[in-house]
Amino acid sequence: LAKSALDSFSLKAERKYICYIINTLRSIFDSIYLLWKDRKNFLIIFGINIAHIGITVGWYFWMSKILDLNLSYLAILMLTMIQRISFILKFTPGNLGVNQLFSGIAIYLVNEDIAKGIILSMFGSAIVILLVFSFGSFVTLYNLKYFPKKKISDIYNTLTTFTINSE
Repeated sequence: LAKSALDSFSLKAERKYICYIINTLRSIFDSIYLLWKDRKNFLIIFGINIAHIGITVGWYFWMSKILDLNLSYLAILMLTMIQRISFILKFTPGNLGVNQLFSGIAIYLVNEDIAKGIILSMFGSAIVILLVFSFGSFVTLYNLKYFPKKKISDIYNTLTTFTINSE
């Protein structure tokens, strides 16, 4: 239905950027159709998403208990679902700020204090940042042997000689 609406609209689109947006959306809808068509892959992706939601709900519930926020399962489930949607809107690195805004809104929608959602989200982000830097640094150092030394020195030289020309 959406694809046919795009097809009819594309005939009227004369601007280059509108055609680009329509072609991108058409490609997305084609990919979604192919995913739905292949039942095995669809069930695998669906299962992974359900597992991810379950793990996230458990993690937020655990953090809620540690921080003594006393949030209900409904509030945590709403927070998880809204945050999954908010990952589409990435404006900042790590979605910091945006994630906290959506978390506060999600908690407010189930009649809880906005600050609880923001605190829970900030605590979760802090944990993720600590894990990324600690394990990420270790794994990068461990796999450094796969990076060519010439490329690393080129990157270093580029970074040390980088200047911004303002005219």
